[in-house]
Amino acid sequence: LTPNSTQIAAEAPYISVKMSANRSQAYQLKAIRFQNTARNILLQNENGPCPLLAAANALLLRGVIKLDPVCVRNGVASTDDVVNMLANRALTAGNRETANQTVASDSSHHAEYHLN
Repeated sequence: LTPNSTQIAAEAPYISVKMSANRSQAYQLKAIRFQNTARNILLQNENGPCPLLAAANALLLRGVIKLDPVCVRNGVASTDDVVNMLANRALTAGNRETANQTVASDSSHHAEYHLN
């Protein structure tokens, strides 16, 4: 990775990944109803499988992640937007799992102390 192709803001609550200009693409958004809820999904702009869009659309449909309001307003999301959205979710989900494991571990140690 070169300094120009990836930038990570380590101290910010969200990370920002900037891809080189030749790799960045734009994906049109489509508003749909899924299980009686309005959702936006990303549309492919080229033929062939795209695991990035598949992962993002699955999480968008479940309501686990949300598109930036600017993307929704403009009706388009860049590859950078999609990667940042997924990376932020992965990082925040990891923090929650670690916190839950710590609380569960502390609770079990507390229970053992009182039993002995």
